[in-house]
Amino acid sequence: RTIALEQRPDSSGIPFTFVVNQRPVFAMGANVVPPDQFLPRAGDSAWVRLVHDARDANMNMLRVWGGGVYPPDAFFSACDSAGIMVWQDFMFANAMVPDDDAFVDNVRDEVTDNLKRIQHHACLALWCGNNEVEVAWRNWGWQRSWSIDAADSTRMSNAYFDLFHTVIADQVKVLDHEHAYITTSPGSNWGNAQGLREHDLHYWGVWHTDSTFASFRGNTGRFVSEYGFQSYPDSATWAAYVSPRSLRSGSREVSMRQFSYRTDRPIQMAIRRELGQEPRSFGAFCDASQEVQAIAYREAIMAHLDARPRCMGSLLWQLNDVWPGPSWSLVSYGGRRKSAFDAVRSAFATANQGP
Repeated sequence: RTIALEQRPDSSGIPFTFVVNQRPVFAMGANVVPPDQFLPRAGDSAWVRLVHDARDANMNMLRVWGGGVYPPDAFFSACDSAGIMVWQDFMFANAMVPDDDAFVDNVRDEVTDNLKRIQHHACLALWCGNNEVEVAWRNWGWQRSWSIDAADSTRMSNAYFDLFHTVIADQVKVLDHEHAYITTSPGSNWGNAQGLREHDLHYWGVWHTDSTFASFRGNTGRFVSEYGFQSYPDSATWAAYVSPRSLRSGSREVSMRQFSYRTDRPIQMAIRRELGQEPRSFGAFCDASQEVQAIAYREAIMAHLDARPRCMGSLLWQLNDVWPGPSWSLVSYGGRRKSAFDAVRSAFATANQGP
């Protein structure tokens, strides 16, 4: 097979389209994170299970997020067999990088090892330098937040561009002549016109602001490589990890597992807005949260599919979980599929019914 990333300018801007065997393909899938905080406890089987879940959900692409780890060979072999393309980030995410020679040499070795190990897999579709580092540096006010002066800002910018635009780019060019490399994801910040015209887009208006699910239709971009909405695991998953006396909203054991700065507020708002409910028990809240998550993902995917061929990808955040607790995942830690799993499977199944 052949696979390429088409980015020749068109009438709408610059596309971000995967072309497999000379045929443009709409990428349907999800981001994946490590299946456990203790990787040996997960083993190859947990990674292979992710591929089974993706295939069952009618996905054809998984993005290995740059804030995790490089998957084992078993993951890539399973993707080869299942026909799942892999977008592979290098392991850099949401932080600037040092500029000392020892660090750069270590990165060069890391990149070389993984290029040699992974590039022969038929599933490999793309190498990506990092997750959200460039967009954050340009748009998220890091310099102001951490009082970085002009000299240090210049030094840090130079270190970033040298590593991702030269060091890693050159390694990919020398060692892998078949696969495309992009320096970062996304190409620009969500909420501006550039993000809708070119490259890939991480659209987080629905979770990080109070935008309704309808806003997915106005933010399709050329390829949406991240978007998401949280839900809680079901009662059976909670019961396996949390004591019965703590299975209630607001308990310390439950609250400490909500690691979004937005807390449960977006979920509560969506339950009221979409379902007209005020859940009276913890179990009812968990169920309602999964119901609104399913609505969110269904609306997002249909918006992306309806925007074809201008939009040619929909990768939700996220497929799996690294620990038991509320998150954006389709599958809870331990393997239980949430309500949104079926909604995503049905939505992606419609892909062949459209243009």
